[in-house]
Amino acid sequence: MEHDNNQTSLSADLNLIYKTMPSELLNEEGLIRLLAVTDKLPAALTCFWGLECRLHEQAPLTDILLEIKRGTSGQRLLAGEGASSLDELCRQHPVWQNIRGFAAQWIKERSLLFDHIQNLWLEFDTEKACSNGETNELTGKPSVFLGFNSTDLPNDALHGLLKQSNMLLQKNNDTLADVVSFIGSIPSPGRLFQLGSMLGRPCRDTRVCVNRLSPEAIPDWLVSMGWQGDVKLLSEILAKLSPLARAFAVDLNLTQNGISEQIGIECYLEWDEYHPDLWADFLDVMEKYVYIHPAKRSGL
Repeated sequence: MEHDNNQTSLSADLNLIYKTMPSELLNEEGLIRLLAVTDKLPAALTCFWGLECRLHEQAPLTDILLEIKRGTSGQRLLAGEGASSLDELCRQHPVWQNIRGFAAQWIKERSLLFDHIQNLWLEFDTEKACSNGETNELTGKPSVFLGFNSTDLPNDALHGLLKQSNMLLQKNNDTLADVVSFIGSIPSPGRLFQLGSMLGRPCRDTRVCVNRLSPEAIPDWLVSMGWQGDVKLLSEILAKLSPLARAFAVDLNLTQNGISEQIGIECYLEWDEYHPDLWADFLDVMEKYVYIHPAKRSGL
C-alpha cells in the first residue's frame, strides 16, 4: 500500500484498511497484533508497505512488511536524522541499534552502500506470534532484506559491499563468500534483487531472491546449483502459471549444506484490469498443487 505519511504512525493507515478488509483475511485479533508493531513506527518511515497471509491456514492473521527507500525521509529517520519513535526502539533493542548504524553509513552519498543498495525491507512475523505480548517482542527483532543493484560489480567490490552491510545481516565470512559465489552463478538476465537475514526467526539461513529469469530457465539453473527438489513438478507448475503471470522471482535459503529443498516462487500478475476472474483463474491453478483454505479464497 502507498500512503500519505502526514499521519503520526502507520496505525492510522492500518485502521483505515481494516474497515474494508474481509474478516476471512484479517480479524480483530490480527489487527491488534499488527497495531502492536505499527504503533511504534512513524508513518514517515515508509511510503510503501503490505500485509502477507498464509493461504493454507484458516486463521485470519497476517505479517507486515515495510519498504524504506534510498533518498527518502524514512532513510533519514533510520539514520537518526530527526527525532522519532525509532529512537526508543534503538534504546531498547540491539537489532534496531544495528539498523541505525547501517542506515548512518547507507545515507552517505557516493558511498558503496548508497550507490548499490536501493531499499531496505523490514518484516514482522505477527501471524506466527503466540500472543499479543510476543507480538510486542517481535518489534525488536524484524527480519531484514536489502535490495541490491550489484549486477556489474566485480567480486572484490561485491564482497566489500556485503561486508559493509554485515552489521545488519550478521553473517560470518564463509557465508559472505558463499553469497558472492551464488550471485556469480545467476545466469543472465537474472539478478539478485533482495538479500535477507531472518533475524526474527529461529532459522538464520540467508534468504536470496532472484528475478528476471524466464520460467524455462529456472529449473535448469537450480539443478546446476545442486537443488534437490522435484524439477519435473517445478517445471510443470511454472508452465501452468506462465500464462497468468507477467514475471516470476525465486526465493531460496542458503544453508550450510547448500540450497534448501523448499523454495518460494513469487508471481507478479498483470493488474491493469481489476477483475475477480484474475484471482479466480490464478487460484484455480494454484489449488492443483497447494492447499488453499476455502475461507482465505473467499476473502480474496
